Amino acid sequence: LLEAANYTTKGCTIFVVGQCSFLQGEDYFAAMEATVPSDKCLIADEIAKMFGAGYQAKFNRAIDDAVVQVYGESLLYNGRFQEAVPVFERELDVKRRRGDDKGSIASTYIQMGRASGSLGNYAVALRYYEEALQHNVLHFGTGHVSVASTQNNIAIVLKRQGKFDEALKMYEKALKTKIQALGPNHVAATLSVAATYKNMGVVEMTLGNLEKALELYEKALEIELKSLGSGHVSVADTKQNIGIVYSKLGNLSKRLELYREAHSIYLQALGPEHPKTKGIAPFI
Repeated sequence: LLEAANYTTKGCTIFVVGQCSFLQGEDYFAAMEATVPSDKCLIADEIAKMFGAGYQAKFNRAIDDAVVQVYGESLLYNGRFQEAVPVFERELDVKRRRGDDKGSIASTYIQMGRASGSLGNYAVALRYYEEALQHNVLHFGTGHVSVASTQNNIAIVLKRQGKFDEALKMYEKALKTKIQALGPNHVAATLSVAATYKNMGVVEMTLGNLEKALELYEKALEIELKSLGSGHVSVADTKQNIGIVYSKLGNLSKRLELYREAHSIYLQALGPEHPKTKGIAPFI
């Protein structure tokens, strides 16, 4: 408990491994136990020095704050999205009261966006992501990876709302920001660029712009081949996507060629029983 309170007062992220049995509003100080009974007094003295006047209440509040942050992440991880949103709202209040920086506040807005988006509340998710973007820009500036990531989240929501033209524009912004932040030759940047090309390819294919979708997927494939090698699963995924475009274009022989190449990679990398290997097998 002392370590959790110490890190909480410094505004650091707390990672809890194992089961957390803390309850909101409990008197943690009074319930505190130690393996060696005499240590309890030593820990209590240290808490008093750390928190000063009213240390018991301050300590309990610090633990409550820590529990809020851990609990929200746990709910999101376990797919309990409806429960997660109000917990993240409380986390937001905690961070504001504590005076956390705008980047930290942005991260909570992003988690709220993820929970809302998972519930299908896309308008709400979009609002949270836009709040996160504003805070990230204010904290990091316009050319930071956190800004690019948030722009990408916004594009995903716009795509799910069927606002494809707006989604494409936001993907393009995210693409420029990634390159600005990391440089064109950074491994993380190039793979992130490839992922964005693929996302844009999905949107273009949905809009029926098949030639544009093909161009974007081929750009992604070129990056992945250089960065990951020809036997990587991501390369197979992209080849399969390109095969889908060729199928829509009526070029079935090209689709078959790409599907066979993708199947060969899946077989080698994942084995014959993997869902990706089994999923494409009937089409070759």
